[in-house]
Amino acid sequence: MDVTVAEKFFLLSLNDAGMDLLGAGSDVAYAAALLADLTMAGYLRLDEENRTLSPGPTFPAENPLARAAFDPIAAADPAPSLDTAVRLLAGELAPVREAVANRLVEEGVVGTEKGHVAGVFRIVRHPVRAPATAQAARDEVRLALAPGTPLAPSPDAAVLLAILRPFGSLDRFAPKDRRPEAAERAAALIDAAVLPRALGEVVQAVRSELVAMLAAVGGGGGGGPRRPPRRLVRWGWTRHPGRRAYLWTS
Repeated sequence: MDVTVAEKFFLLSLNDAGMDLLGAGSDVAYAAALLADLTMAGYLRLDEENRTLSPGPTFPAENPLARAAFDPIAAADPAPSLDTAVRLLAGELAPVREAVANRLVEEGVVGTEKGHVAGVFRIVRHPVRAPATAQAARDEVRLALAPGTPLAPSPDAAVLLAILRPFGSLDRFAPKDRRPEAAERAAALIDAAVLPRALGEVVQAVRSELVAMLAAVGGGGGGGPRRPPRRLVRWGWTRHPGRRAYLWTS
């Protein structure tokens, strides 16, 4: 199967047990990856000066997830900025991570195992069933980060670097003694094109907002009795301007 940027990102996000390594804000990165897939395939056009997206001459007819990501962006008026588009998809397609996982599960690339932590919190593991596919995604990123490599990295790799970097995940793909050089190379590759640079900036900004919000909710101050902590299980934006979608459990 042809693995999309979003699907490669999913495979890169897993540990050996099939658990997510990214945590808060990952749906924003998946939304960015979906937009990258649509843009690089020509379904969306990026105005590099204004960083807005508009529909291209065709639409993704065969991939249900691509179509689900394309439709709200194509219908937006005025043409949404990359920032708006990422936030919109993160809300419209939530949970985006599981939406991306579906085809990989159907194709037997990963499995699905559900369970609970402490008998309360639901967890979903996606152990890799096709190691060669997952290894190819890792090798693509490692090759892109290798200093002095004679091969030009793929456009997919530049986007992957851009949306992995806000999570501090690039170190996993470089030897410890070469990480400073790898970080410099990643920055150069990301900055070389508008799409990865802009998507990386959006993911970084939105993830920082979410981390700050979670810290504020979990912290608190002052005296008096404290409410039991609540767990944020969904966070994003709907297509209604300025309206964020939250779902809490006590």
